Amino acid sequence: MNKISLMLSACLLLAVLLAGCRPDETPGAVPDEAPGAVSLKGFELYTWQEDGRWYFALLEGTNRLKTDEEILSAGRFMDGPEELQEALKRLAPGQFVTWMALERFPLPDEATIGQVEQACRDLGLECSVVR
Repeated sequence: MNKISLMLSACLLLAVLLAGCRPDETPGAVPDEAPGAVSLKGFELYTWQEDGRWYFALLEGTNRLKTDEEILSAGRFMDGPEELQEALKRLAPGQFVTWMALERFPLPDEATIGQVEQACRDLGLECSVVR
């Protein structure tokens, strides 16, 4: 094999290897029309309060913490636990929901937490609250 063929082969191999390498995509919010939504890494729930109201964001899970910008720009936010319960109904039974408290995204009061945990149990979802 001459030098040019060897270099072309090496470039082709490198291109094939790099084609499979891409940054971790940021999952979005659970779509409105996704009945039975399934995620291999479960779903992540975040909450924050503005003007005395609690907001929720339900996102596909990843194996890394999301940035504040990712959470806030992920799409549809639920205004209150009732809207969240409607979003949870679109998940397939047996899915995991991990509710994480972060500095910018604290947990609400215990009554609201209990309401969401009960909704998850009623829907056959595994809910884990990370305090």
